[in-house]
Order: sequence, then C-alpha cells, then structure tokens
Amino acid sequence: MKKFFTIILFSVFFIQSFFSKGEIAFRKNMRLNFCSNTPKMIGWKISLNENSFFEKADSPINYKPNLLYWKSYGTDIYDYLKAPMKWKGNEIANATFFLGAATLMYANDGLIMNGVQQNKTASTTEFDKYVEPLGRGYTVLGGMTACYLGGLVFKNEKLQRASLQAIKAGAITSLFTQATKLVTQRARPYQNLGPYYWNSLKSTDYRSFFSGHSSYAFCAATMVALYSKHKWVDIAAYTLASFVAFSRVNDYKHWGSDVFVGAIAGITISNFVFHSSRY
Repeated sequence: MKKFFTIILFSVFFIQSFFSKGEIAFRKNMRLNFCSNTPKMIGWKISLNENSFFEKADSPINYKPNLLYWKSYGTDIYDYLKAPMKWKGNEIANATFFLGAATLMYANDGLIMNGVQQNKTASTTEFDKYVEPLGRGYTVLGGMTACYLGGLVFKNEKLQRASLQAIKAGAITSLFTQATKLVTQRARPYQNLGPYYWNSLKSTDYRSFFSGHSSYAFCAATMVALYSKHKWVDIAAYTLASFVAFSRVNDYKHWGSDVFVGAIAGITISNFVFHSSRY
C-alpha cells in the first residue's frame, strides 16, 4: 500500500517537473519544449516571475467571463486534441515514457489491487471518507467557482484570473474524462470481472477508466501549483491529490492504472490551459 502511494506521488511530481521547466507553445507550433528556462509564446507574453501572472502582449488582462473567455473553451479543446500531431523527438519520447509507465501499471493492475487490499486497514478506510469527496467533479468545480466569487468580492484580480483558468481546465478535464469512460467501458474492481474486462454496455458501472476523482484532483492541484509562489503549497496540493487517487484504489472503485492515467490527464490539461490561454 505504501509503495503504491509512493509511486503515485513520485510519478505526478515527475510529470509536473517536465512542464515546470519550460514552455508549452500551442498557439502556432503546437510543441512541447521542456528545455527553455524563459518560456515565450507567439502573440503572448508569459512571465514566470513570482509577482506576475499571464499578460496578453497587446492589451490589458481581462478578468471577466466574457464571450472571448467562453469561446476559448472550444479553441483550447481543439488545440489540445491536435497538439500530438505537432510533437517532435523530445515530445514523442516523453509521451512514450508515460505511455510505457501506464502500460506497465495496467499489466500489474491485479497485483497492485491485491497488495492494496491486503494492507487495507480500518484507519485507511476511515481516512478515505474525508479525502474522497475532494475529488468529486462538483466539489472541484464548485470550489473553483467559490474562489472566483471570492475574487469578485475582495476585488482580487489575480484570484479571479486563476479561478477562471481553473474552471476552464476543470470543465475540459470533465469532458475528456466522461467521454473516455463512455467509450472504453472498463469494469470496476468491485464487479469482480478482473482488470482486463472492457467494452460492456450492461450498466453505468462500467466506467472505471480513467478515474474522474484522480483527474479532477490533479487538475485542481496543478492549477494551484502553477499559480503558487511557494513550494510547500505545491507539495501540499499534490499530496492531497495523491490521497484522493489512492482512496479510489483502496475503496475498490478503480484500478491503479485508472488513477495513474487520470492524474496524467488532469496535469496535462491544466498545464495546457494555463500555457495556451487566449483569454
């Protein structure tokens, strides 16, 4: 059980480290460049200074959910889908690495689940009751909306900006998560059909891949980390998200590969929205 949690936590920090070192330029070249320490985007000025956030090069920042903001949902989804077509050597290598890690975990889903369940205790089960709700879609999106309203009340434009970005990332994450669940139709662990039972239209219970709790939690954690000035906030956010992901395996609701891929989805979508914003 401890090994599984350690693997999840290490993996998400490893994934995030790729994005924190460089740029994700999707406006023109649609490339992932993890080498540059001074990220730039075509038509946009991006600053990683602790005291600044996104600034549009040609006009002041707009913190309101206007028409341009809502249109950006469609453009971001479209660009996210076509981004892999523009990947080159380094990007392909990174994607191959994560695909290999997910495949390895998928091949060992049964062993991972057995290990977690054998080490399950009353304490971990009780702890899950507190962290599991934090990964629910309406909890995450509701919290993001509350933050935006708080930004309005206290006239905190940075909080408004971050909240709008988080809401968009959460909505896109939800779309991809639910669409993948519907298409893949993977059986959940508690149905006792094994980790390799897919493509069943019997009921809505066949929605194991990938974990929505994991994708929502890591989507929120990543956006917090991207806007945070403090390392301890990053660590706390990802640790809490890892607890949420682990709870889904511990509660016999998801396989290890479900929560791992969910984490990757949440992290990459938040990074994409943050770095490719047209709003």
